Amino acid sequence: MRQAQAQAARRVMMSANAIEKAFWTALSDPGQLERYRSDSKAYLESFNIDSGERAEIEAWDVAEIAARGVNPLLLLSFFSAVKSPRDLPEYLQKINTPPRNAA
Repeated sequence: MRQAQAQAARRVMMSANAIEKAFWTALSDPGQLERYRSDSKAYLESFNIDSGERAEIEAWDVAEIAARGVNPLLLLSFFSAVKSPRDLPEYLQKINTPPRNAA
């Protein structure tokens, strides 16, 4: 049982790391940010991000993304860079929506 829990925790951590890497890469390189904006699906497929995670990112399901352990400041920065800082109210509404898997 403990081994299965440890494996699940490692998968979640690896998942968060892949998402954070995709966000950080786009934020640190304007060309990569433009690549995301022009074809988000292709951009995200170049990272080790599964289809469910890609769907959450493309739908801006920020509560679910944060629940995966993604750094919230990085998530906010990516949201603001791709959308607009003027969309902060949308972000706040979404981040304050309980994730589907909340207990």
